[in-house]
Amino acid sequence: MSCTNQFLVTLTVQTINTKSTTEADPQTGIHPDAPPPDGRHRRGRSTGRAAGQGLTAIQDAVEIYRRLAEANPAGYEPALAAALNNLSIALAEAGRKKESEQASREAAELGTSR
Repeated sequence: MSCTNQFLVTLTVQTINTKSTTEADPQTGIHPDAPPPDGRHRRGRSTGRAAGQGLTAIQDAVEIYRRLAEANPAGYEPALAAALNNLSIALAEAGRKKESEQASREAAELGTSR
């Protein structure tokens, strides 16, 4: 594996493994990344800061897979398509429909180009 690819893989793992370093509110005992009490987390939706961090991590992964796919399309286009699909879902959940549709179309094009 080249140094660039090793760096990108390491960066991906670090991004995925990054955890929130914030602590629970001392007065309420509620952590800022905790799911809301109304049960929205049961439907798989994130809210607030945690959702933003998740979307950022997915966007970072898409950019990493784009670079890897440029160097080795056969090896990384399937992973790029999967990352784009995840991005499409996260964008839709964030209410960003146009961007979600664009990511979904790109993922589908990659899936049919093989």
